[in-house]
Amino acid sequence: MSIEDQIGPEPGNQLESAAEDWTLIEAVEDHLRPYFGEVERVFDPKASGVVHIDLHLFETAPEDEFRTLVTTGLAQRPMNVPSEVENPDEYRYAELLLHLPLDWSLESGIVDDPSRFWPIQALSGLANIPHSRESWIWGGHTMRNKELEPYDPDTELCAAIVCPSYLMPDEAEVIKVSDGRNVVLLTVGFLYREEFDFCVENGSEAFFDRLEASGLSPFEFFVLDKKRPNVCK
Repeated sequence: MSIEDQIGPEPGNQLESAAEDWTLIEAVEDHLRPYFGEVERVFDPKASGVVHIDLHLFETAPEDEFRTLVTTGLAQRPMNVPSEVENPDEYRYAELLLHLPLDWSLESGIVDDPSRFWPIQALSGLANIPHSRESWIWGGHTMRNKELEPYDPDTELCAAIVCPSYLMPDEAEVIKVSDGRNVVLLTVGFLYREEFDFCVENGSEAFFDRLEASGLSPFEFFVLDKKRPNVCK
């Protein structure tokens, strides 16, 4: 399901902009430290509005071959889950993560280099949508880049899909914040136009069945590879 199908063309009622939620930030960092190590850097895209979105870059654990970016701020406020969803309270809070390959340069100057910064910008944009549009985001939702244009001239990836964290242990998927929020971690993967169209027409479950049948491993799909095989072409 495309997230654009659940929101209007204009932003919803704009709530007052929020400062950083330090209770949430500490809970995210404490929860993920055993899996990804210490936070190496924090990106503040400066585009936050209703909530304050930061992106935390974690170190790489010795056995991993990727680095992980995690948002904080999406779970600052409850999302507007549709009433027809069963047990909607279980879906109110989430944060997003994105796995990047070790050779993806995140050093100084990245903000001024679109070829390196676009995944960070895309992740920040996804995290802002639910509150700016009074909607929600959950596993199976997709979001196209503007007019399905590639995120960067060096790739044909042009959309995103949100799903459970396939490269994390099951017990790591929920963060229990001291104030009672249960925050679910969702992973972002990027899609080609044909894959996005397939998801819209057939659903995300059918896409992941096709992904599995293609022989592409979860690592090969979820660790960003701007030239990976297109499983729907």
